[in-house]
Amino acid sequence: MQPSDARGILSTRRRMLGALAGGVSAAAMLGTNSPGAAAEPGKHESAVPEELFALARLRSYKNQRSSSWDRTGGNADSVAVDPGQTATLLDVSGAGVVTHMWFTINSPDPMHLKNLVLRAWWDGESAHSIEVPIGDFFGLEPVINFTRGA
Repeated sequence: MQPSDARGILSTRRRMLGALAGGVSAAAMLGTNSPGAAAEPGKHESAVPEELFALARLRSYKNQRSSSWDRTGGNADSVAVDPGQTATLLDVSGAGVVTHMWFTINSPDPMHLKNLVLRAWWDGESAHSIEVPIGDFFGLEPVINFTRGA
């Protein structure tokens, strides 16, 4: 898929979602009458937009996966990230969808869910599209155990 094709698909999806958010009902987009509304004889409401069908049309694509794995053949399936450093989890070009993310974090820092930051860029943006503590992204809070003195 060419970058111009991806932009066209994104533009189509944005227009459709904008129409839905703007109060255009799905029934109106599909050209059906809403319950109780009588259509004028011989007049057909809006035809089904071609863009709506284009969203469900099969396209050629390639599954891609990014995973930590031990390149030596052992069982060291991890990526170490030292304080102040970054690790790239996935770097692909073209249109796509992230359908699954899995992290197992082994850190002695009790605030690692707040201190580890997830950043993501897409659509050729120079600034990140996501920048959030990893715990906030997944709706998790750090658990800190306090013990009372005797």
